[in-house]
Amino acid sequence: MLKSKVIQQLLRWLIALLGAGLGVAVTLGGLQIVGLVYKEASLSLGVVLTAYIGTAVIFGGIFYLLSPRIIRLCVEGGAALEKRLDRMSFGQVVSCTGGLVAGLMIAALVSQIFTFMGQSMFTTVLSAIIFVVLGVIGVTVGWKRAGDVTSLMERMPGKLGRRHRKAEEDNRLKVKLLDTSVLIDGRVLDVSRVGFMEGEIVVPGFVLGELMHIAESADAVKRSRGKRGLDILEQMKTEGRLRLRMDETDYDDLPGADIKLLRLAQETEGIIITCDGSLQKAAAVAGIAAWNLNELAGALRTAVVQGQEITVQIVKEGKEAGQGVAYLPDGTMIVVDGGRRLLGETAAVVVENVVQTSAGRMIFAKVK
Repeated sequence: MLKSKVIQQLLRWLIALLGAGLGVAVTLGGLQIVGLVYKEASLSLGVVLTAYIGTAVIFGGIFYLLSPRIIRLCVEGGAALEKRLDRMSFGQVVSCTGGLVAGLMIAALVSQIFTFMGQSMFTTVLSAIIFVVLGVIGVTVGWKRAGDVTSLMERMPGKLGRRHRKAEEDNRLKVKLLDTSVLIDGRVLDVSRVGFMEGEIVVPGFVLGELMHIAESADAVKRSRGKRGLDILEQMKTEGRLRLRMDETDYDDLPGADIKLLRLAQETEGIIITCDGSLQKAAAVAGIAAWNLNELAGALRTAVVQGQEITVQIVKEGKEAGQGVAYLPDGTMIVVDGGRRLLGETAAVVVENVVQTSAGRMIFAKVK
């Protein structure tokens, strides 16, 4: 803790020194302007020294007082830049870096023109502005042309092309964004365990916040669902084989966790894992990849067709007279006509009809 305070104090004095230097530069510029306007004016050495020392002290004091805010802004900006770079693909990084280098080279060539005008405060400030403007333009153009650079790198036969293709493949496999519904559902843990979700699994901070809000609800059912989601997340964190990461990115200007999740998926080029059909449709409209675990479960259900003979165990009575109820290994309910008399026994039945409902499949059969 002492070390961090010492470093912070050192940074404050360095910022104050930077402010003092800026004050000296402002005084130098002011004296040059006075010399150009009043060519016959003559200032004594005492006045000049007083002006230099005064502006240095004033600017240094102002910068010292503002230094905590400046340090905080620099730290937050560095963290945001790091997150931004982490989300960028290899092709985007190369394209933006190339644009920045090109912009700075053009700015260096343009600034050479001002050397013929003589070194002054005006030419120094103008050169700095040109460097900043052309650097920003270079990065912007590089970002917009990142797709062309990516395509070019994919076609390169050499080592760089192979490295880029591997980086892009890793990027596609890297990010799987979990929403609240899929954590409450819980099946994502089993799917991850068996290796069907490759790459990095990300839980956004706003999803965790929504889950905690549900777990603290006054409604007992909602509270139970929220706690189940938190338990599933805790189990996923303890799984050594899973690459689970919390992402603290938030969007204060957007309402609701679903909209924020869509924005995060768009920026990271990630895949949303959900059990919410509405969110999946919204993602499809926005051109964002979304996987629905309900669809996966439906695709993995045992194929049963009309007229097929299967062996099941009658576990309980049905609603209608003489009916029994059985279940397939995947949980699909089978209503067996005439199965009540075989309650608790294993029987061969013949499938008569398969009905698809909003809750899933339902099979109607009769005892063979």
